[in-house]
Amino acid sequence: MIKKIVMYYVAVMIFLVPMFAFGTKYRSPQQQTVYSENKVYFVQLDPVSDKQSIFSANDSKTPLWSFKQQVGQGEYFISTNGSVVTYVAWKFCRKQDLKNPAVVIYYQDGHSQKYSYKQLSQPRKYKLGEVGPIGDFWRIWRDKAYVKKDKLFIETTGKPIQQMFLKNDPTWPKTVNQAVRQLYAEMKEDDLTKIQQTKKENLIQFHLSLGMYIRNEFGMWQGNYALVEATSKDHPDDAAMVIIENLWQVLQEVKKIEWNGQATIEKDGTIVIQIRSKDDRGEIAETLLRYPKNHKNYSHIKTEIWPLKQGQWKRIPLFSDIGFK
Repeated sequence: MIKKIVMYYVAVMIFLVPMFAFGTKYRSPQQQTVYSENKVYFVQLDPVSDKQSIFSANDSKTPLWSFKQQVGQGEYFISTNGSVVTYVAWKFCRKQDLKNPAVVIYYQDGHSQKYSYKQLSQPRKYKLGEVGPIGDFWRIWRDKAYVKKDKLFIETTGKPIQQMFLKNDPTWPKTVNQAVRQLYAEMKEDDLTKIQQTKKENLIQFHLSLGMYIRNEFGMWQGNYALVEATSKDHPDDAAMVIIENLWQVLQEVKKIEWNGQATIEKDGTIVIQIRSKDDRGEIAETLLRYPKNHKNYSHIKTEIWPLKQGQWKRIPLFSDIGFK
């Protein structure tokens, strides 16, 4: 009986050892070409020089720009306008490397943005039957990474799916003031009221809800450096909290949450603002203001209420410091 048990365990080990040994053997990085979704641009990966170059599909000899990065075992994604390349590291990482970059975003203007395994995920140990590199220090931080309409999705472990835009969006707010106005204009009254009635020291409860919305929709993970820098913070998590606190402050100063104006932009760039207000007798009066591009306050007005879309009216809160003159 004992002999049979020993033979059984020997057989199991003979079967398992090659399987786990296989997990430690992965191919060396190869030269490869990765195309954008629309096939208009591609990045040529060179594991020898570690200089990765971006080309137009119409001219494969003249690089548009380049960046330095070891090819590694990860995946690369390029935006449809060719201006952004994102590197997503291999799904396996070592426990001691959790503070190292898991995602690196390279921009044509020379900027880059890095996010660690710890920021994006809660790396876990192997589950029974999973194959990977040998060693108790190895962890799995993600599953799939894929792109849809210039938005990168990373299925991370222990956290919601990470979403990152592959190119800059001109509608992103660039200042804290713009971000607060945009939130005020877009959020439901009930949600604004909830923030208004929350004590300032308890605003952290909105970190994973409104904070995540701000980080994703305002491009804080995707290269909106201007907005992050405007908060005087280094990390999008901290920057989003600054915006929430500023929104809270505005809500403390208004007697009633309301939208007493709306704006649109015409084909020639003229900004049109409609204001509803009450006179001393309580009667509602409407004022229509027009700001052509040559108006002295055009740039200021546009900055304060952007983004606007042609043919669409956007509701706006008219705070006293906007200065519609």
